[in-house]
Amino acid sequence: MLKDHQAASRDDSQEFFISEVIGRKIYDSEDRKVGRLKDLAAIWVAGNPEVVGLKITSRSDIIPLQLVAEFGPRSIRLRSPFAVEQLRRVAGDEIFVSRWLLDKQIVDIRGAKVERVNDIKLRWHHIDGKPRLTLTAVDIGMRGIVRRLGLKPLAPQTHEQLLHWDNFKPLTTRTASLELTIPAEHIAHMHPADIADIIQELHPEGQMQVLTSLAPETAGMTLAEVDSYARSQLLAQLSVEQAHPLIAAMDPDDAADNLSSLAGPMQEEILRLVQPEKASNLTSLMRHQEGTAGSLMTSEFIAFRQGATAQELLAWLQEEQPDFETWNEIFVLNEQEELVGVIPLRNLILSQPAAILSDLMEDSLRLRPEDDFGKILEFSVKYDLLALPVVDEHERLLGMVTIDDVLTSLVENPRNRRFLPRNSLLAIMHRWARG
Repeated sequence: MLKDHQAASRDDSQEFFISEVIGRKIYDSEDRKVGRLKDLAAIWVAGNPEVVGLKITSRSDIIPLQLVAEFGPRSIRLRSPFAVEQLRRVAGDEIFVSRWLLDKQIVDIRGAKVERVNDIKLRWHHIDGKPRLTLTAVDIGMRGIVRRLGLKPLAPQTHEQLLHWDNFKPLTTRTASLELTIPAEHIAHMHPADIADIIQELHPEGQMQVLTSLAPETAGMTLAEVDSYARSQLLAQLSVEQAHPLIAAMDPDDAADNLSSLAGPMQEEILRLVQPEKASNLTSLMRHQEGTAGSLMTSEFIAFRQGATAQELLAWLQEEQPDFETWNEIFVLNEQEELVGVIPLRNLILSQPAAILSDLMEDSLRLRPEDDFGKILEFSVKYDLLALPVVDEHERLLGMVTIDDVLTSLVENPRNRRFLPRNSLLAIMHRWARG
């Protein structure tokens, strides 16, 4: 009987999935049932993880792999009669495959999404007569789920999605996400909104791993795209030294919102590290009540004196190259710094160089800092505007509320949706897409 088992063990290339062997009965060389396979112990330093032992039900120790003669979906059998003395304890650098790897999250940078390990492909073979069981790939497709549900006959009808194990880095901790070995610079070239999508699907440790791997400017823009609850949770985990460059890289309105979510002492520490002018600006923005024009506005805008020419304005733009999120409109001020009009960018582009800005400008609606979301929404929808200026009681320009701020507020604060007239959301989104 043992001779037949040893002959069968010479099959040097059997591949199957962990779902096909978990729960299978294990027999020794005398056909005595040892137990059922509960998990596989493996060591993973680099390359494909190697299985070192079998964990059986009702036992905390493992059967060393060198005692296994056959391993596969049809049969799991030991080389010799089983004895409790053959078991050994799991070493500190060994992990249980099902427990620590199955259902893990994978950051798929190429698709800007998070996948899940639905099944794990194994390879049973021999090298120099010694048994080897390696993890070769993970199944992230529907076929893995079907297989685990015990519906194997349906598996061929579903799409197979395998990622080979040499694409992954070893786990840094047993709670970490699996990480593809794609160069970090690939993440930096992704759009912050795509990185935010990945972060929001990860567990807290994985979120921090991705965020801290980014350059401060990219991390700041990414954090601004994360929903408000997750963003506040992430910021709370950062030190002042970590949070400061992220806050400094954000647009003023986003920076003020994020600072407001932090504890008072941390706010003060960060404001001390920010440039004085920006710190004063952020402090001013943070004073406004949530949901008002003052709390939604950004202080980054372009304003020019009304007596200047189109050529002067264009020359200034070319020289300064302002890195603002939105400047579809250029605001026009008089000698007293009061807002007198707005020039749509298209008007400027189509104008003659000698044209005076006061001749190119159009009348502009304006908001007060205390105006509520209902008024902001009314102006945005009724007058089809991409940006609304916010002025003080002396008509001096304080900032502007952009259409993307309106949309973000609608998404993150469901209470604001009560101000929505019928079909107005579609109108806002259409206008935003055109802008």
